[in-house]
Amino acid sequence: MKKCPYCGEEINIAAKKCKFCGEWLVGEESSDNNMHTSKFCQFCGTVIPKSAEKCPQCGEWLVREEDSKYEEGDGNIVSKYIWSFMAVLAFIAIFMCSSIGEYLFAVFILVCVGIFLELYFIPTRIAINNGHTNIFLVLVLNFFLGETIIGWIIALAYASMHRRGRNSIL
Repeated sequence: MKKCPYCGEEINIAAKKCKFCGEWLVGEESSDNNMHTSKFCQFCGTVIPKSAEKCPQCGEWLVREEDSKYEEGDGNIVSKYIWSFMAVLAFIAIFMCSSIGEYLFAVFILVCVGIFLELYFIPTRIAINNGHTNIFLVLVLNFFLGETIIGWIIALAYASMHRRGRNSIL
């Protein structure tokens, strides 16, 4: 018999879950010989085989470090594309405008369009920053339905859902 680290009740030495408090005994399972063949689920903390792709306890798809193609915070990739595109358009405007007044007006319009696009693609940036499992779906919702306020709110709500896992793009 051993004591549960959460409630202090006596439980079976081979127990994986305390029958009194219901807590999983994750730390108890990870002995030195198990460390090489098992890992922790990043969602529920259950010890699972190292080769598992889906947690048998919570059912979430696991993110393997070698499959992760970007780190958290790479939502700025959207900004990089938007502002790079705006810089190219500003460069083109230099050759299209005949006076400095026209050029300044064109740059002003491009900055306004850039700010609008930044705000428009907030749901996509949130999905990328959160490592959402369906980034592509959020992008499609945002791109095609974002011009309606309801579509943009739906994309924002879906992007804000805490769903981490393998990503469909990037």
